This record gives sequence, structure tokens and C-alpha cells, in this order.
Amino acid sequence: MSSPPRSISGSREAPVATLTWSDALGKRVRRGDWDDQAISTTRKVHEAVDAGQWEVAAQLVDYFMEEAKVCHVIYTVWSEGFERFLLGRGVAGPELDAERVRLAHLLRFPDGEDFAPHPRWSRLGELAGGLGNDLRGFEVDTAAAHERFEELRERWRQLHDRWADYQSGLLTFAANRFGEAAVGECFAEVLEPYLGERYAPFDTRVQPYEATLERNLYLAFEAMRPRRRFSSTVIVASRSLIRRRYSDLSRAGISSTARAAK
Repeated sequence: MSSPPRSISGSREAPVATLTWSDALGKRVRRGDWDDQAISTTRKVHEAVDAGQWEVAAQLVDYFMEEAKVCHVIYTVWSEGFERFLLGRGVAGPELDAERVRLAHLLRFPDGEDFAPHPRWSRLGELAGGLGNDLRGFEVDTAAAHERFEELRERWRQLHDRWADYQSGLLTFAANRFGEAAVGECFAEVLEPYLGERYAPFDTRVQPYEATLERNLYLAFEAMRPRRRFSSTVIVASRSLIRRRYSDLSRAGISSTARAAK
């Protein structure tokens, strides 16, 4: 059974990652330069375990769930909003219920259970909380810590991907019933509450673009880190742009660009 010494005084070595509070964002963030931000939190958890920094690993497990929470909450709000949109357009309740059941069965999990996101999210919380508690209490060995975190990561991947597919199913239903234009109308209606919270800080009518860049980039990295297909991010900087390329171990990368501050 391999595990680090049961220290209660912290580590003398620099932590593999540092979490802190950002007053600018009003949330907890991972400190580090852009190269470090490009490293997924999942990889940081494994690095912390291997380095014997188990309190750091425990905090990173919790932060992994904080990153995942962003997707889970968004998908919850959007799915409920898409369903309200369909009801508002005249889709009968029983018909929408039947579509929910159909999609849930199509999106059943590998264990055979139909898609039901909220019980699965609760189970993720139990797994993450138990692992974090055992890490900081030195109640698990190194091999088991890696194995249990990989189980957590894989269960989140299964939930995340089905969440996204469920929304695609609702939007497909809207397009088939009301035409393709309804997809845009649905998004416009449902996403409106997020405009103020998520995107207003990037409004160049209020502040110059250069002042928004750091926040924009950090949130872009944060949004990608809990998604399984993006294992790392490569940044290529030039005078006129910053390019973010999210590496995929199994397929070609996906690129996006943002103008850099002069």
C-alpha cells in the first residue's frame, strides 16, 4: 500500500496547483500562467497524487466538480428553458413527456439506466466528496486514489455528453415541429438570462476590448477543462491574436482565435 507520510503541516514542495479567490470573477480560480491554465484539472489531480500532495489533490477534486458544475447548471437551465419554449409554442404536455421518455431511453447510460441527470449528479457528489475526504485523511493508497478519480472523471463524461445530447434532441424536436428558424428563436429566449451574467462584462460598448481579454481567456480555459475531449490547450501568441488550440488525443484539434490586446 503506497501513500505519502501522514503530514498535518503541509508540504515543503511547491504545490502542483494553487486555488485562490478572484474578486474580479467572484469565484474560486486556479492560479498560474496561461501555459499552466492549459493543463486540465484532471491531470493536476493525478500529478498531486503522484507528488504526495494529497491535501492539494483533495482540493483539486472539489475544484474539478466546481468546473463541472458550470456545465451541469447551464444544461439544467437550458433544458428546462427549451421545454418551456416548446410548451409555449403549443406542444401538449403529454406529447412533450413522451419525447422526454424517448430521449431518456435513447441516451441510457452504459449500465442500462435511462438518462436521469440529477440522481447521477448527486452520485458524482458522493464519489467526489468521499475521495476528497479519504485523500486528506490518508485513508486511500496511491493506486486506489488514481482509480477512484478516473471513475469520477468517466462518470462525469457520461453525464456531460448525455446532457448535451438531450438538449440536441429537444432542439431537433423544435426544428422538426416548427422549422429550423425555431432553433434560433429558442436559443434567443432561453439564453437571455445568461447575457447579463456571463457576457455583459465583454460588452465593448461599456469597456474597451483590451480590458475584457484576460477574463475572456480564463473563462474559455475553465469551460474546456472539465470536458473529456480537451486534454490540454496550446497557446500560440502573436502581435495580433491569441490562438487557443484544444488538443484531442483521438481526433484533430479544434481552433478558435481571439484578438489580443495591443
